[in-house]
Amino acid sequence: MKKYEFTFENGCTYNGTISDKNEFVKHLTKREKSEMGKIVSKRVLSDSEWNAWENEVNAFLAIV
Repeated sequence: MKKYEFTFENGCTYNGTISDKNEFVKHLTKREKSEMGKIVSKRVLSDSEWNAWENEVNAFLAIV
């Protein structure tokens, strides 16, 4: 399954599959959706990019 980096109009990014992104957006409030705007780019992440991002998230979660 391909993993992507989605970039929104306000500069926020979301990493995950298309179904993950759809689930994320589904739970945003109307105000949050308007603040984020539409997706302006979608880039496929390589396995090494995904693993690096995942390690970074896991390290952050271990600190918190």
